[in-house]
Amino acid sequence: MTLPPHIAGQKWDGLFPFQLLWRRWGLLTLGLTLLVITNALAQAVPWTIKRAIEAIQLDGEGARSSLRTLGGYCVAIALLSVGKVTARSFCRSQLFALGRAIEFELRNSLFTLLLQAPAKFFRRFRTGELMSRLTHDLAAVGNVMGNGPLFVGNMIVSYGIAIPLMLHIDPLLTSVVLITLPLPIITYRLLGTRIDSLARKVQDELGRLGGVLQEDFAGIGVIKSYALEQTRTAHFAQQSEHFLALSMKLARTRALLNPIMIALGGLSTVWVLAVGGWRYAQGAVSLGDIIAFNIWLGTLGAPAYSIGWMFSNWQRGKSGWGRVSELFAAGMEMSPKDTGTEPSSASALKGTIEARGLTIQAGEFPLLKDISFSISEGTVLGIAGPVGSGKSTLVEALLRLIDVPEGTLFIGGEDVARTDVQRVRGSIAYAPQDVFLFSASIRANIALGGMGNLEQSVAAAGLLPDLSQLPQGLDTEIGERGITLSGGQRQRVALARALMARTSILVLDDTLSAVDVQTERAVLDALREQMNDRTVILVSNRAAALQRVDRVILLEAGRIAEEGTHDELLRRNGAYARLLQHTGPSGQGAAA
Repeated sequence: MTLPPHIAGQKWDGLFPFQLLWRRWGLLTLGLTLLVITNALAQAVPWTIKRAIEAIQLDGEGARSSLRTLGGYCVAIALLSVGKVTARSFCRSQLFALGRAIEFELRNSLFTLLLQAPAKFFRRFRTGELMSRLTHDLAAVGNVMGNGPLFVGNMIVSYGIAIPLMLHIDPLLTSVVLITLPLPIITYRLLGTRIDSLARKVQDELGRLGGVLQEDFAGIGVIKSYALEQTRTAHFAQQSEHFLALSMKLARTRALLNPIMIALGGLSTVWVLAVGGWRYAQGAVSLGDIIAFNIWLGTLGAPAYSIGWMFSNWQRGKSGWGRVSELFAAGMEMSPKDTGTEPSSASALKGTIEARGLTIQAGEFPLLKDISFSISEGTVLGIAGPVGSGKSTLVEALLRLIDVPEGTLFIGGEDVARTDVQRVRGSIAYAPQDVFLFSASIRANIALGGMGNLEQSVAAAGLLPDLSQLPQGLDTEIGERGITLSGGQRQRVALARALMARTSILVLDDTLSAVDVQTERAVLDALREQMNDRTVILVSNRAAALQRVDRVILLEAGRIAEEGTHDELLRRNGAYARLLQHTGPSGQGAAA
């Protein structure tokens, strides 16, 4: 799953994505063509009304003829109005579809990017903020991309058709109309900067409010266990009040526009009628001309007002695009570099793993320092170490969740830094300590792992006794994040999911930390048969797990402190033995 080339190749410098508009030139051309037809029909109506009024003014012998002519004009006006409404409907559907298509593509591309982004990306952007940018901000962008061509094109075309007709009737009265029309645009422009600033603040605050909601809902168990309901309610109320205050300030600023527009529209009508009446008294224009001009004022005023309204939406869209492009820029910068030439559908990597002086830093702080080891295919490697020793960082390096220097880590004999990231991850099944389960059945969560044998995976993970106690067995719905299961059950569901993958490498990151010693031993014994043809990385500080591996690496402060078999390291009575003495009864018993 990769981004489209025109998305991945864009410079995410905050410039509005007009290139996405030009890519849909067919839809854009059709919409603008219908827009021209709509305005041609609309601008023909005032001219036809002018001719009809002039026909009514005829008297004498031409009176009966003028009535017949008037009937023809009425039919013409009706046909023009029906044609205008029809063309306008199709025009709007095409141009609005254009905006929605761009919004759809951006949302899918951004979602794809978020799935590929590493853990450090999500440490920078909170979940609620990401949700806000994926919804409200992208909707604002799509609104601009759909409404922009419509409103800008409508003004250009309507003015381009109407002004020559008006000049043909009376240049002086036309000048009066044109003087009054820019007033709404100027008003919107003056208020636009303030609206832009407030819109950005409102959108940022909405993202923070979403983050508060997400954290409270995700941590509802902690909130209830510590009786923090009132405290969190007060915190949410405080955040909501701040959001309300900003939203009201933005609403008040926007609310100034409507009365101003109404006042300007009334003044424009009075001005045109005054000058038009004077010209009529001079005999320069007819009554039909004045009425046609007044109708044109209304038809030309709507595009002018819509351009002003577009300025307001442009500010929102620009603010939203700035927040969206920030995600694209950060995601592409942080994501592991996909420098491999092999396609992700190529054969899986073999199970040999080798590290050659692997060093990984976070800024100037080293996380791993000169890590070197080599294991053959089918080996079970145990990784132990105290908190902060670098165990999780090493696992993230194996999974390409973080970038690794070239020539320092090899899987199946291939440099991980130069191999397609999807091919690397497709060769490794991962069961983390911090388990995430989807709001689905146990069967559906396990089946995410791949196409292995479901029954064997469930049995090897030690889930069979638990399934017999659940109301619907494998088809039991487990709720959000597996809330209806215990911690040990969630870990074993994740283990069964990893076993289903049948990859050449299996990484178990303290997967059984939440189960009792007896269950852990039973599961590890069952796993041994599953591990015969796979390379296994087992991260644990428990002797019950480590005594079953072929080799152990002890990490301390990002370095390999000791290395050997479980029994060899115990006999040395060094850092490894001291670590196991602090892991509980299983460690003490094994050490003894």
